[in-house]
Amino acid sequence: MGSLHLAVLSKPFLIAHCICFCSDSRVRGWFLLDSYLPTFFLTVVYLLSIWLGTKFMKNRPAFSLRGHLIVYNLGVTVLSLYMLIEVSFLKCSTTSEKAKH
Repeated sequence: MGSLHLAVLSKPFLIAHCICFCSDSRVRGWFLLDSYLPTFFLTVVYLLSIWLGTKFMKNRPAFSLRGHLIVYNLGVTVLSLYMLIEVSFLKCSTTSEKAKH
């Protein structure tokens, strides 16, 4: 009976240990990727800010975000174009190197 009780208690600790300290070895040392805790806490802060934001804005007029959204969408479009160009150059360079060999 004692070993069953120990096994039941150790499972949550094993899960907590894995969540806190287990990480992919390929991203060890990278910012916010050493553990799952930063992502968890940022998600909690995000959800909390949405919940508090709806309570704060309940009796207030809506913000006009048209200008901000235009700038944001232009930025995302420019970055997507940049990534497309980078990927196409990368693909072209690897294809030309394979043709040389």
